[in-house]
Formats: sequence, structure tokens, C-alpha cells
Amino acid sequence: MAREHSKEQALAEGRRLMHDFWNKAYLAYLRAPFIQPVVQAVREAADQGHEVHIISSRRGAKDPGIKGAFVRRSIAWQLKHNGVPYHHLTLCEDDDKKLEAVRASGVSLFVDDKAHMAEGIARFAQCIALSRPYNKQLKQDGRLFICQNDQALPDLLANWLKQDAVEKG
Repeated sequence: MAREHSKEQALAEGRRLMHDFWNKAYLAYLRAPFIQPVVQAVREAADQGHEVHIISSRRGAKDPGIKGAFVRRSIAWQLKHNGVPYHHLTLCEDDDKKLEAVRASGVSLFVDDKAHMAEGIARFAQCIALSRPYNKQLKQDGRLFICQNDQALPDLLANWLKQDAVEKG
């Protein structure tokens, strides 16, 4: 059976398709509204004087050229557009770097939706995992809390912050 394309042509076509997808989808992604209970929970924590760290993995975020500048500015715009207050914004190239950044930040509680990130963070800090179809294998334990629906996040976070304040005295 003869091939219609060489390996190089197939790779180039794959890159072109991914490039086209992100060119079309990235702007829609940026304009999509954030989940309101999550925004509400972040606002309430900030209003109570808690320092809010946004640490996210975004491919291209560390690129020194125009691509990196676009990624960094677009994420900052997306947070502002959705009314998300924050004190620190850290964008990492991948999830391994994100995990390092979360650890280095010294946060005592982090919210994430990726299973491997929630499990990694729970090794050194409390983590609330937002339940999603792709992370159903997560199991709640001493440092890992599962938020079964987004509507419950503001109350879950408020209760955790109250308990943390009591423990810190």
C-alpha cells in the first residue's frame, strides 16, 4: 500500500491543523466566561484579605517573543474581563513547572481541576479539586478535598478559610 504523504509532509500537515485550530479556538477560549461560583469564591477570599495567587500552565507563556507576550497579556486580560482579583500571576510553560511554582509560592490552599496536579499539590498543601469528567478517579483524603459541583465552591472555600484562621489563632 503506497503512502500519499511523506512523514515530513504528514508532520507539517499536523502542525498546520493544530495551528489552525488554536488560531480559531484561542480567541473563543479567551472570550468564554469563567465559571461564576469559582470567580465568586476568589473574590470573597480576596475581600477577606487573603492573598490570591493565580498559577497556571500555558504553552508559550515563557516565549521571549511576540507569542509569549500575547499569551501573557491575553491571560491577564481574561482575568480582568472576568473580574478575577489576584495579587500574583504566574504563568508556567507546563504542569511540571506549575507544580514547582505552586510549591515555591508557599500557598496553604490551591484549587485545580487536573487530577495529577491536585494529587501533586496535596503532597505539600491543601488542595480543592473541582470535580470534572476527566478527574473522577480522584479520592478525597486529608489534604485533598473534592468539590462535587461548582456551586458548592464558595461555601467550601469559606469554611476552609474559617477553619484555617482558627488553627492559626
